[in-house]
Amino acid sequence: MVTFEHVYFEKDKSLILKDINFFIKNKHTGVIGSNGSGKSSLLRLIKKIEKPSSGKLYTDHSYSLIFQNPDHQILCPTVKDELCFGQIEMGNPIDIINSKLNQLLSKYQVNYLLNKTTHELSEGEKQLVCILSALMDESDIILFDEPFSSLDLKNQKKFMKLILKLPQPIIMATHQLDLLEGFDEVIWLENGQIKSIGPADKTVNQYRKYVIGKK
Repeated sequence: MVTFEHVYFEKDKSLILKDINFFIKNKHTGVIGSNGSGKSSLLRLIKKIEKPSSGKLYTDHSYSLIFQNPDHQILCPTVKDELCFGQIEMGNPIDIINSKLNQLLSKYQVNYLLNKTTHELSEGEKQLVCILSALMDESDIILFDEPFSSLDLKNQKKFMKLILKLPQPIIMATHQLDLLEGFDEVIWLENGQIKSIGPADKTVNQYRKYVIGKK
């Protein structure tokens, strides 16, 4: 799905990612690491919001990126406008867009959102709208950057059930290590470099021991 070959990324004269080499191929991939380790930059490179300073990044898929703060990506005044925005921009016929929207809302049993304005949504509903927007746009892969840090534990678990059932592969950066249970693979970044890549339970345990040892 995504291949990094000797990727370096520099921004504002600061080297953020250094000699990144890996191939993401699994359905559910996690990205962990300390603050400033390069997790968000990695996702922004995959999404092509940023470009590598050197090295090669190969992918032929489309991506949606769900940010930590949904207010940073919700643009429209109503939920319907927000969900249809991408499809309208692509020039798709309105009747087809409306049919697709109704099918999506029915599938996830969230028809109640249709007549809401975006400013009245709860934090959980805002994140849900962002996910639904990605599904409306039929992105091949969905990226999540600390998506649930503002939600309580109950809603975190609720959203993880939804995410793990999505048809698309996902790549999720998070500090909330328990959310990675059941993931296929986890990438551990530290100081802009890959510290470890492997099965979720093994890599998360390595990271926990590392963090405890630093205290």
